[in-house]
Amino acid sequence: MTTSEFPVPSGPQVIPRPELWELGGLSPWWHLDDRSLRLEDVETAIRGRKPSKKQGVLSDKDKQDTAVLVSLCGDKDPHVILTRRSATLRFHKREMSFPGGKIEVSDPNLWFTACREASEETGLITDELSLLGCLDPHITATSNSVIHPYVTVLGGWPDLTPNLNEVEVIRYVPLSELVNNRVWREEIWNTPMGIITVTFFVLDGDTVWGATAAILRQLLSLSLDVPDNDY
Repeated sequence: MTTSEFPVPSGPQVIPRPELWELGGLSPWWHLDDRSLRLEDVETAIRGRKPSKKQGVLSDKDKQDTAVLVSLCGDKDPHVILTRRSATLRFHKREMSFPGGKIEVSDPNLWFTACREASEETGLITDELSLLGCLDPHITATSNSVIHPYVTVLGGWPDLTPNLNEVEVIRYVPLSELVNNRVWREEIWNTPMGIITVTFFVLDGDTVWGATAAILRQLLSLSLDVPDNDY
């Protein structure tokens, strides 16, 4: 795969690409002949992991701490649960994301926030979930949120129902699809905050990009045990 073969983003979201941008590089795992991932591979890579640093740049606006739940299900072919956000939301309309949201005053911690929001948005029963590990926080330029990703493993395949006030669609996306060359795209954007690398996963009918794609990128890089210069 060469940079000229990158797929074109699709889906209902609006991507605010700046005037100055260029194609980026290949995926961190492009050189691997074997990209197969079992759930135990992910568990080994993430179990007990603590965040190492924040990704992105905070603006002068007040920041908001938010938490998302990176839920994995399946064994030989693990899947991750993603949602397409409602068109009526203030920020990130119709973008693909992990279930999650901002911390409330009554929340004891961000892990609780991630579980509460996932339950509200998808109907996921979170009472007995346990935390596997944490990925690095990621800052979103649009809403100036610091997103804290919490990884958990679900027992079986949950029967989920989208809360249509917040979620249009729930998708179970196989990790084997995300590491396929045909879905990978990277762009280098020249923004008022400087040069940034933007990751995309181009799925059928949706494109995962921005903070969600960056979180997935780290999850996959760690699970495949490949270095990634962006982390």
